[in-house]
Amino acid sequence: MYLCGVRGSQPATGTDFAGVGGHTSCVALAHDGDQHPSLVLDAGTGLRRLSQMMGGDTFFGTLLVGHLHWDHIMGLPFFTPAYIPGNRVVVYGGHAHLEAALRRQQEQPSFPVDFSTFRADISFVRLEPGIVHEVAGMRVTLKLQRHAGDSYGFRFESAGKSVVYSTDSEHDLGNRRETDAFVDFFRGADVVIFDAMYSLADAISVKADWGHSSNIAGVELYLYPIFHPAAALYTPAMLATLREDVARLPKLLAHARGERTAGAGASGAETPGGGATPPVMTSPTSPSCEIYCRSNGRPP
Repeated sequence: MYLCGVRGSQPATGTDFAGVGGHTSCVALAHDGDQHPSLVLDAGTGLRRLSQMMGGDTFFGTLLVGHLHWDHIMGLPFFTPAYIPGNRVVVYGGHAHLEAALRRQQEQPSFPVDFSTFRADISFVRLEPGIVHEVAGMRVTLKLQRHAGDSYGFRFESAGKSVVYSTDSEHDLGNRRETDAFVDFFRGADVVIFDAMYSLADAISVKADWGHSSNIAGVELYLYPIFHPAAALYTPAMLATLREDVARLPKLLAHARGERTAGAGASGAETPGGGATPPVMTSPTSPSCEIYCRSNGRPP
C-alpha cells in the first residue's frame, strides 16, 4: 500500500505539513510480489508523486475515482504513464460524468495540455454501487457517501484480505439506518482509510453539512459491533470473546493516535479480531512517498 497523497482541498508545502505530506488524495494498492501498484485510488496531486516513484516503467493499471472535486483529480495531467504509448489505464467510478469532468479540467483556458495529448490507451467504466465488481483481480464494492456532488467509498477484497477507502464523507451517527450501512461496509476490513478532516466538535457544530468527518466517527463506525453489542443474541462463549476484544481496545485506540504501545511489536497494536494491525507500507526504493498513518483531528 502506497499513501502518496492524504490532504484535502488543496496541496500544501512547508515544515508545518511535513508530518503527513502535502499532496492531495492518491493511494495505490499492489498485489503481493508486484514491484509496482496496478490499482490507484483517486488522482490528486499525489498521483504525480506516484508516477515519479514508478519512473518510466510500463503501466497496465486501473484508476478508481471516488470524487470529482479538484483535489481528487488535479494530478491526472501530471501522470507520466498516461503520456507513454503502449500503456493502458482503465478509469472506474460511480459518477455518470466522470470522463467529462476529467477532460474538462484540461481544456483551454484552464490547462495548456489537452486530454487528447495522452498517448496511453485510456478507457472509462462506470460502476454501480452496492454490487460486487471484479476490477484488477480484486472484488470491489462501491458505496454512495454524503458529500457535495456525491462521493463513493470503495471496499477491496482479495486473497482473504480487505481494504476500505472512504474519503469525503459525512456521517450522522444518530441516523441508525445510515450508520448500520457503513458498519456493514467497514466490517472486518484489515485496513480502513477514512476521512478525518475535522475534530469531532467541529464536525457536529460549525462544520456540520460540510461533507467531512472526524477520527472519532471513524473509530466508532469500525468498532460499532463492539461498542453496541446485541447481548441477547450472543452465547456465553461469544460474550467471553467479546470481553477479550474490549480489553484490547486501549492498545487499538493508542495505535489510532499514532502511539507505539508497550508490547505491540513491530507490526503495531492488536485489533479486535486478535491479529496485529498491519503497518502502513511504502516501497523501500521510494522513501519520499508521503505516509499518513495516524488521525490527529486536524485537516490532513
